Amino acid sequence: TNISFLFLHVSFIEMVKSSTPVWVLVFAFIFGLETIRWSLTIIMLMISAGVAIASWGEAEFHVGGFALVLAAAVCAGGRMTVAQGLLQGASGRVHMNPLHALYFVAPVMALVLLPMVLVMEGAPLMNSEFVDPKRQLWKALGLVLAGSVNAFLLHVSELLLVRTTSALTLVSSGVLKLILITWLSVEIFHNKITQR
Repeated sequence: TNISFLFLHVSFIEMVKSSTPVWVLVFAFIFGLETIRWSLTIIMLMISAGVAIASWGEAEFHVGGFALVLAAAVCAGGRMTVAQGLLQGASGRVHMNPLHALYFVAPVMALVLLPMVLVMEGAPLMNSEFVDPKRQLWKALGLVLAGSVNAFLLHVSELLLVRTTSALTLVSSGVLKLILITWLSVEIFHNKITQR
């Protein structure tokens, strides 16, 4: 998602990311975690229609940026659905606690992200003032450590919520955050949202 900020406004990115519940439901149907019900299908179609309407009216639409955000939403939906399957032990599958799941998932996530970080951030990072040991190395390490602890606690809390409810509940509650971010991007950054 972060690369898409180079091409699209924050408000539009958040609107497209609000399609994540649709992808969670699609994967839940595929993996047998949810049964197809008309009520869920209609709700997801309404969310999809909202994303389509938002995309159609975007003042500065960029296909590449849209594809990146949509791919991020699909991946998030798949990740949360797989987490639900592992944590709830649905249909006789493996039943894990959140820390056990994180023990297996975190190294894979790090290995997937590391090449992208090195390619996209490697040279700028090495030329940064934060790598200079005489200046700000300890400050930078402290910031990285604080961010890492925050991310770890956030991920554990997400997994606890998914274990006790469902992935659909987690991503649906996240839509409230997306609405707030969209509103703030309009108020603070003066992003345009049209009614075309």
